[in-house]
Amino acid sequence: MKNEKKLGARDRILESAWAILREKRDPNAVTIRDIAARADVGIGLINYHFKSKDKMFMEAAGNAMKMTAEAWKRLGENKDIDPKESLLQMLTQLCDMGSEHKYLTKMAARSELLEGDVSTPLFILPYVKRITGLDDTAAKLAAFALITAIQSALLRIHAFGEYSGCNIHDKKERDVMIANLIEICL
Repeated sequence: MKNEKKLGARDRILESAWAILREKRDPNAVTIRDIAARADVGIGLINYHFKSKDKMFMEAAGNAMKMTAEAWKRLGENKDIDPKESLLQMLTQLCDMGSEHKYLTKMAARSELLEGDVSTPLFILPYVKRITGLDDTAAKLAAFALITAIQSALLRIHAFGEYSGCNIHDKKERDVMIANLIEICL
């Protein structure tokens, strides 16, 4: 029973952190007190679960992106939907979300590229398989290439812009970049 209560509180903390972050749009404007009040928990419990505000925000943003990607992944398994168009829409939506929260996106991309598990490409794997007809290993490599290219671009926005001439902050240019990456990788 105690663990269920902790899990419930942890989830409330993450949901509250994400909601307040979306409202304020600046991680520095969000306080632990704000999050604790909205989640109806003590500040100590937030520190116990997350150790730092950055880790909490990163997990909250990662959860939001994964929930979005999970919904799109299920659509990718639907045989009645054009997989290439769906993949483009999914990656565009995720990049828009990432562009809205640049600081967290950089943290999440850095974490996954350098320290974390390689789970993000798995969200697009059903699309890649349907588009390309590749076997599992080759499809995983293609999905990995596509996702890491996007993560690298988001992680090093300025350097990527100088190199490619693409301004990732501009939605139209970002959307063209995603479409081009899909064509190149798949």
